[in-house]
Amino acid sequence: SRVKIRDTYLSDDNDYINASYADGFNKRRAYICTQGPLQSTTAHFWQMVWENNSRIIVMTTRLMERGKVKCHKYWPKKAEEVQYWGSFQVKNTGETITEDHFIRQKLELSYEGVTRTVYHFKFTQWPDFGIPKSPKMLLDFQKSIESLHAEIKAPMKSIYDPPTPPDEDAFEISPIVIHCSAGIGRTGTYLAIAICREWLKRCASIDLTETVRRLRSQRAFAVQTPEQYQFCLLALKEELKRMNQSEKTVEKTNQC
Repeated sequence: SRVKIRDTYLSDDNDYINASYADGFNKRRAYICTQGPLQSTTAHFWQMVWENNSRIIVMTTRLMERGKVKCHKYWPKKAEEVQYWGSFQVKNTGETITEDHFIRQKLELSYEGVTRTVYHFKFTQWPDFGIPKSPKMLLDFQKSIESLHAEIKAPMKSIYDPPTPPDEDAFEISPIVIHCSAGIGRTGTYLAIAICREWLKRCASIDLTETVRRLRSQRAFAVQTPEQYQFCLLALKEELKRMNQSEKTVEKTNQC
């Protein structure tokens, strides 16, 4: 499941990056779980984003935590700031949305005269080895990302040729890149919740344990602590509550 750098002539003839593909619900390679970029790996990180046609990056760590560097500042945080990483240029367009628990910035990633829009989401309320203050925060955060992702994907065509046969799970045409520090604890927790939320939309019964096992088969140690696993349960309980409330609202509306 590891992600391989394709154009190795851009990466010192090395196809390695600390990243893994992870399946979503009925979707192969829906996500890329990766280590928070180091200064020495940032050029490879942006090459990976480009080669996979990813348009959304989700960051669930701070740059510094408990006095330790957890991630390099791999993106331009200031409006109109430009960074150069190997053959790639990254520009901050200045379009920023700031909420209580996350920041969304619009970036432009350029390579050989071609420019793509990439959205950077930074969740700000998730401590290392810990859990967010509230499941509601993370659920709202995920819904913001999923809504934008669906809008971005709509006009896209698959980068895979030939197309996936009808009897096989389809590949995601623009996998979401997600990272924390090591790309396992908070990243795995985020994905377990996101996958099971999609599962809940289609079935009343889900299996969180099996979901985490599957994630760990693709990204070792995904969901690191008992507290993170318990948080998955709390978040899915809250999601189910929201779904039930929504159904009741629809029923009342239909009765009127």
